Amino acid sequence: MPRPRVHDLDRVLDVAEELAVTAGPAAVTIRALSEATTMSNGALYHAFGTRAGLLARAWVRAAQRFLQLQRDAVEQALGGGPNAVDEAVAVEAVVAAALCPAAFHDQNPTSA
Repeated sequence: MPRPRVHDLDRVLDVAEELAVTAGPAAVTIRALSEATTMSNGALYHAFGTRAGLLARAWVRAAQRFLQLQRDAVEQALGGGPNAVDEAVAVEAVVAAALCPAAFHDQNPTSA
C-alpha cells in the first residue's frame, strides 16, 4: 500500500502561479519551488514528472477554474434552465460569459 501524500500539491501549484506572475514563467523552476514549499526536488519530480508537467498542471487547473466560473455565470443568468430561455435571458447569459475573464482575474489574480 502506498504511503499517504504528505505535501499539498495545490499549494505547489499556487506557488508556481505566484512565481510566474511576480517573476515571469522562467522563474518557475523545480529548485525555486523546492525552496518556496520546502518540498524536495525529488518529491516535486515524483509528483509532476517534469517542470513542463508542473506548468501544464497549473495551466489546466487555472483553465478549469475559469470554465467553472463561466458555467456558473451562464447558469445563473439563465435562471430557469435552457427550456425557459427567451431572447433577453440568452443575451444576459452571453454577457455574463463575456464578463468572466475580468471576474476570473478578480477572483484568481495569479491564475489569470
